[in-house]
Amino acid sequence: MRNRRRSSSWGSTNIQMAILFVLFATAILASIGVALTVQSPAARIDLITMPTDPTLPPTSTTSTTSTLSSSSVSTSTSTTLSMVTTTPTMPINITCPPPVTVTLGFNFEPAFTGGFAIASGGCTVPAVTWTDTTLGFLSKKKRNIPVPESEHIPKWDDQQQIGRLIDGDSDVTEIFPDSYHNDAILENSKQVMTTKRKRAVLRSASFNSTNFITLGTPLQVSNTGAVPPSSTAAVSSDYIVMGVNSASGTLISVTDKSTTLVSSFTLSSLGNGNCSGVTSGSPQIMFDHEAQRWVLLEIGASGTNILCMYLSNSSDPLGAYTSFQYDFDPYNPGFPKIGLWRRAYILTFAMNPLGPSDNPEDMCVIDREDFLNFIPNVNKTVPDLLCTASLLGRLSGFPNFQAWTPVSAEGGPMPPQETEAANAPGVGAVFMRHVDDELHETGGTPLVDFIEIEHWSNINWTTQTFSAQRYRVNINDFDSSFNGCMAYNACIPTPTSQQLDPVRQVINQRLSYRFIPETGQESLVGTFTSNANGTSIARVRWFELRWSTPSVAVPKSWRLYQEGVVPFNDNIHKWMGAINMDGNGTICLSYSESNSLVYPSLIVTTRLGNDPLGELRTPVTLGLGDVGSIIPSNRWGEYASVSIDPDSSRFFYVNGQRSSNTFPWVVSLTHIRVLGEVVQRFWRAEDECGTFTTCVQIITAI
Repeated sequence: MRNRRRSSSWGSTNIQMAILFVLFATAILASIGVALTVQSPAARIDLITMPTDPTLPPTSTTSTTSTLSSSSVSTSTSTTLSMVTTTPTMPINITCPPPVTVTLGFNFEPAFTGGFAIASGGCTVPAVTWTDTTLGFLSKKKRNIPVPESEHIPKWDDQQQIGRLIDGDSDVTEIFPDSYHNDAILENSKQVMTTKRKRAVLRSASFNSTNFITLGTPLQVSNTGAVPPSSTAAVSSDYIVMGVNSASGTLISVTDKSTTLVSSFTLSSLGNGNCSGVTSGSPQIMFDHEAQRWVLLEIGASGTNILCMYLSNSSDPLGAYTSFQYDFDPYNPGFPKIGLWRRAYILTFAMNPLGPSDNPEDMCVIDREDFLNFIPNVNKTVPDLLCTASLLGRLSGFPNFQAWTPVSAEGGPMPPQETEAANAPGVGAVFMRHVDDELHETGGTPLVDFIEIEHWSNINWTTQTFSAQRYRVNINDFDSSFNGCMAYNACIPTPTSQQLDPVRQVINQRLSYRFIPETGQESLVGTFTSNANGTSIARVRWFELRWSTPSVAVPKSWRLYQEGVVPFNDNIHKWMGAINMDGNGTICLSYSESNSLVYPSLIVTTRLGNDPLGELRTPVTLGLGDVGSIIPSNRWGEYASVSIDPDSSRFFYVNGQRSSNTFPWVVSLTHIRVLGEVVQRFWRAEDECGTFTTCVQIITAI
């Protein structure tokens, strides 16, 4: 509904008093961050300030106790005739009814916040703290009156009317310039309306700092006969598909959107030759939401250098698949990662060099159109693939294991062509890695490290050529040395004698890209593990880059927007991060944590799009490691994932592992919904549900 500024006419003898009132009301509203909201399409409110209870004498006070019987919660409030703010604290469960429109704070439009939107729907929110500010309404007999813009106080037409309101006269005749209703048609005419005052408050609901809820029952998978699980998942409109390592290769679990198991199978059941029987696992699961197809992959049979890829024939993950085999001999395509881009599937690997000067071709792109529409012919049996080694070479500080990470646009709009190919024509792809220059380079800068970027364009599978922009984005200094991990990759303590590998060498899957067309925002978020300088504690670092430019004269590129660290001052090691961003700019980040007293557990934290830059909300444990857990190997997880629902804002699926006293690990798939922290709306009990004592407060939090 479009808001309109209301025009007014003023009596010349009373203008000073009226202006003072308007200024005073404006100050009051600014101090509480008013957001105007309505319960139905028949908008019917204009706002002025008024005493809490007009029937009271001017100097008296009263205390009342109200009970929300349907929620078994009570609260006490104090009111006075003068303008007051009451701040009851009410732990209350809020059940969202059929569509209710709410606004979040002052600037609720995505264009202003990069995060919030108007939303409605069903949800249940845990305890909140209410802040009530007493306001007044004029409830008009005529409906469909636009709500005034929140930064403008309605200008009432005469001082006498304002005086009646303040003195408690409940019946008023209000004179509206008709331009308030239609500026173009009735600019100079006036309309007389009879109104009755209603008691009302502006209610601010401050949610708990965790700011999300778990939906359904998490799916748990364990005892597959493999270590580590290498778990990953992806989401479509109807299903979640999760893959973990098993003794036979990759075990696929298919659930509905509430994470209830529907079916399971092994990836090797879809293949043939080196992709059948017992395979080597290391699964990757991706849903191409624009093509509505599943792309699954794993490493082929042990002793081969085969990558097995599977394309579903439809959006049904339990339907038929087409299988492909790519031979990377003499290199093993270990630690595969896949990303979805506009016209390419992006692949990266951790390939062991064949000698000291060898630089494996571990960065690849597949022609997405060819893959989706492939028809075998005499010239080729698999879709087009282009692979190369980075001209930036390998990092000397990671001699045994390192890999680039592909950027992926899963779950949201594809990047514009300008972004896809780095301001150049043709097909593009984006790869990134982190660089600790004190560790990786001689004479490195002690205060600044980097995200290193290869942004390809002009990819041509026929000629096997492409162009690339290669550059670095400065980020805060970090430490990847991990004394004690250099030789054995095991330095994260547990309550057992087994220490764990922090997987410090890579940006964790996935580098998640998000395009928000309404605002033009293009972001990608990533996470990696570093050493807390001077404390030898593993910590999770995260960052958001944006495709932007400082001026119109400078071409767009990836630039640092914000970065941060999961709090690490509790002496608990944190690693194995996974991160994603939704279409509101909301971030969800999961990770593992442990120390000599804490068994390895799965943690999650979030932030909203307009939270202070670089800050995360209070972490919450999704899966606590069992006391007496069995930890048979230093290889923990290898990777995890946070997947985004392509259809619903602020719905994430967190996939990761915890330790168990029965099995080597337990992987869980948890459906969470992130909620708005502060919701402000007008609440008028008389109009909505009777009296305050019988009304269950209703809001919608996105």
